Amino acid sequence: KYCEEQKISSIIMSLSRAALKISDTIKSMQIKDNTFKDVKKVNVDGDIQKPLDILSDEILVNFMKMSPVSAYASEEQEGYLNFKNKNNLIVFADPLDGSSNIDVNVSIGTIFSIMSKNNLPLDSAFSQEGKKQKSSGFFVYGPQTTLFITVGKGTALFALDESNNIFTLIDEKIIIPKTTSEF
Repeated sequence: KYCEEQKISSIIMSLSRAALKISDTIKSMQIKDNTFKDVKKVNVDGDIQKPLDILSDEILVNFMKMSPVSAYASEEQEGYLNFKNKNNLIVFADPLDGSSNIDVNVSIGTIFSIMSKNNLPLDSAFSQEGKKQKSSGFFVYGPQTTLFITVGKGTALFALDESNNIFTLIDEKIIIPKTTSEF
């Protein structure tokens, strides 16, 4: 059996591979292909779903199924997906936050959180009070693909090295200045 840290590391690697695929998909999709002409689908938060929202969610689901994840919840679906295994970690995600900004070429991203199920039934695990994140972060798809991530000991920044398809550490201790006009 893997220890919890190894499982979290494995999930982060799967999320990174999913982000590579999402990034490539975004770059290859034409703007006109990311709009619905007559059909307006809405996600659980009331946002209009675009094809890239749905595709990004499908990509994450496929990668999470191959990870030590018990279940996955997404802004693009109602409820959660139960992977019917004995793993004790769950993943929450917004597969493509800001997808409405694609038409104006503004950065978009994937937000995620990895949490312990705390050996609870899934219905209780997804609604437990005082949840403690094991890791959280977000991928930004823009001029560069970056990953900001924490595993509870500060925040690190990675950037995608596209020639090798790996994320390279840029700064292992991101600090937000006490006074800033943006971050």
